[in-house]
Amino acid sequence: MTETVMNTSNPFDGARKAGSVGKPLCGVSVGIDNRGEIWLKGPNIFQGYLGQEEATAKSFANGWFATGDVGRFDEDDYLIIDARLKDLIITGGFN
Repeated sequence: MTETVMNTSNPFDGARKAGSVGKPLCGVSVGIDNRGEIWLKGPNIFQGYLGQEEATAKSFANGWFATGDVGRFDEDDYLIIDARLKDLIITGGFN
């Protein structure tokens, strides 16, 4: 969820839960599809990849952003990220 930074969940105040990324913040919608992929929608989500229309089109559907992360909600509605669907290569601090 690099593209959405910390303004999707994990509030500044309130309860936190180890192993989770927190509860969705006010105004942020989180969905999980049948593969377990986390989808996000809200005013905090970026509008697309600069100069990469094809990548943007593949990552968005009806205003929802496909994070490439697999996750679930626990019994207290905290979001847990379990795995990645998209491959990332990080070298020298750059993707």
